[in-house]
Amino acid sequence: MGKLNMAGSILIFPFKFAIIILLALIFAPLTLLLSLINELCRIVVSLLLKVKYGASKVTLVSKGENNVWHFKKEGNYRIVTLLRIYKDPIDLDFLRDQFNRNVLERTEADGRTKTFAQLKKTLVKKFGYFCERDDTQEFDLKKHIIAYDLSKPNDNRDYFTDEEFFTTIMPNLTQDMTEAKPQWEDVIMRVMFKDQDHPVTVQCLRWHHGIMDGVTVDSIHKFCMSNRPPGQELVEASGAPYPFNPFKPMRIGKYKLCLLKFVSFFTAPYIGIKSCLQLSHSRFFVKSYTNRRHFGWTSKMDFNLLKEIKNSMGGDVSISAIMATALSSTFQEMGRQFPREGKDDCTIPFTVIGSMLPYRGIGPQNRFTVTPLALPSGGQGDCWRERLRTISAQIRGMDQRTLISFYVPRWLGRFPVPLVNLALRISGGIQQVTMTSMSTSREEWALFGVSKLMELGGWPLLYVNNGLSIATTRYADQFRFWIVSDNACLSREQFDYCTKQIVIEVNKMVTDCRTSTFNEV
Repeated sequence: MGKLNMAGSILIFPFKFAIIILLALIFAPLTLLLSLINELCRIVVSLLLKVKYGASKVTLVSKGENNVWHFKKEGNYRIVTLLRIYKDPIDLDFLRDQFNRNVLERTEADGRTKTFAQLKKTLVKKFGYFCERDDTQEFDLKKHIIAYDLSKPNDNRDYFTDEEFFTTIMPNLTQDMTEAKPQWEDVIMRVMFKDQDHPVTVQCLRWHHGIMDGVTVDSIHKFCMSNRPPGQELVEASGAPYPFNPFKPMRIGKYKLCLLKFVSFFTAPYIGIKSCLQLSHSRFFVKSYTNRRHFGWTSKMDFNLLKEIKNSMGGDVSISAIMATALSSTFQEMGRQFPREGKDDCTIPFTVIGSMLPYRGIGPQNRFTVTPLALPSGGQGDCWRERLRTISAQIRGMDQRTLISFYVPRWLGRFPVPLVNLALRISGGIQQVTMTSMSTSREEWALFGVSKLMELGGWPLLYVNNGLSIATTRYADQFRFWIVSDNACLSREQFDYCTKQIVIEVNKMVTDCRTSTFNEV
């Protein structure tokens, strides 16, 4: 059977290669022409903005990768949330003062350029393009670092319950922010979670993804707001609280990278069209959101469990692949517990959101990559080890898909709003389940050296058609999955089943590794 498949692939390759070249020859001049026309339009719009608003009050957003996060449809959301949980209360005035001195007033090496000047700019739309308005003069930090309305809890409590937090507060904090001020807030509240015997302080940073990505926010916390000495800001991986060093260049040769870029440019039209044609709608595809969102997290797990699984496979798989395999097993069990009418999902369009290293400093950036996978989730006798090998092979290393997903948004985002939205609407079905690694730290740290952090994590977006988004987080020796879904995708019962089943599947994998008389490599 394998030889027949190989022979078929050899026979098909010339035709496939011819199609790739033909599409490249068609789209390359078209792309260059559209880019030229668009850049001329941007020059005209820039002049109009200067005439109407002055030299620098309102300017075009120059980075296209920031503009692909403005897509709006009924019920979706573009606000990312990051939670930090502390045992003790936080003084609001102290937090504002420290944030102003350590973040907003931070300067680059020249001593003049503010590293986080972007946090004082508001995202707006003018003349059909995405722009940013400089609100430095009007900026008021008291409107951004705030306490959640304490008049909301019942029974004269000064804290919120677990249920109030997940069912009311988080859906509220993920609603869009207006253009009245820069679209970010740091919201403080006290919450009594079910796994705690006393109320804890929750600090929820929420921001529009068009401002920055999760790695940037991690940098703000770990290098500006933690108790690390100033001289240890940009350090090697051995000294940073990251499992990886975001400032370290990729281990890929210059010539290999140039070759990958060349191949990516020519194969982008073929890969894009093929992805759209092969798209199937799984149970996680959402055509219309209900705006009823379910937020939750799994119980905490020991990070060493993932290392144990990795070692049982000979160390030849990534932690991300192991987590994706646990999700694959979960979806398989969900298919049995909650079968779809007339159809079962053998594979699920699954997207891993990553980052393109290295990051150039700690200022606001969006250096995301998108790796689409066909996540196996069917087959009664399907072994998790085989699924893990399949998934690991799909996400191992850098290929043209990684570069395409990095460079295309940078190009696409420079176009007018309607064209950007149209492109996202056409391609949005590729992302039905997304997973990203968020807020990871190998060690414990304290907010400005005062309040020790108990836990950190957060929730990603429900953006175009994805009904389920998952963030994996690590803090010290613990990890968990943070999950959000729309009710059009999963009911509350199905959502709760999913959060519990993920833990069960991870433990199943660990038990299998421990009880096997041999390790399969």
